[in-house]
Amino acid sequence: MKTLIIEDEANAAHDLAAMLQKIDPTIQICAFLDSVETAIEWLRRNTPPDLIFMDIQLADGVSFEILREVEISSPVIFCTAYDEYALQAFRVNSIDYLLKPLEEADLKRSLDKLAFLRQQFGDWPQKLLNWFSQNRPASGGKSSFLVSFKGKLFPVQTRDIAYFIIEDSLSFLITFDGRKLPLSQTLDVIEEQLDPRQFYRANRQYIIAFEAVKEVEPYFARKLAVKLRSIKPETVFISREKSTSFLHWLENR
Repeated sequence: MKTLIIEDEANAAHDLAAMLQKIDPTIQICAFLDSVETAIEWLRRNTPPDLIFMDIQLADGVSFEILREVEISSPVIFCTAYDEYALQAFRVNSIDYLLKPLEEADLKRSLDKLAFLRQQFGDWPQKLLNWFSQNRPASGGKSSFLVSFKGKLFPVQTRDIAYFIIEDSLSFLITFDGRKLPLSQTLDVIEEQLDPRQFYRANRQYIIAFEAVKEVEPYFARKLAVKLRSIKPETVFISREKSTSFLHWLENR
């Protein structure tokens, strides 16, 4: 079974490989990848592996960025020290979610689960992926966010939000009328609560609303410059790697 490991800690990656091959000596490690960027490039250039192990927090971002950029048909097992991403993990091709430090018994259960699913779904991977698609949690998105500001709590309707931004490790929402209000959640957590038809994760700093997009222009190095509607004009840059998916989102929400 050809297996890809995406993990930014070299020791953790090789320990995982050793445990996997101890459990099943037929497992072949295709590659060790340590970043979002290298994983996207590898997956675009190579035949899909039989299984992918992914750490969530990588040096240059979170691994969900990989899944937004590349259509992955392989089953994924997430391995992470954080438990707050579990719901988001099961909205993609995840068959399991393991917390670090990893134990051999947990890995064996995950591999047994994969073997069982393969036995049940003979047309691998399409039937299983169809099943995942039909059984993922519905995602209509939140209708409002509760904001704490100047000692008071008040709701802000999601339809009034032009974009979310992170500055100096703090998250804020920006409304169409120019209010800048703090939020306690990270952008990753906020993204999980939004309707993906209405909001797009432009980069690590911004999540933008469809209604806020005024115009898009080509930019240096095949990037896109997105001008947003708001009281204070804002330009957000989309990377070359994400430009196609962003334009597809604009046209096919």
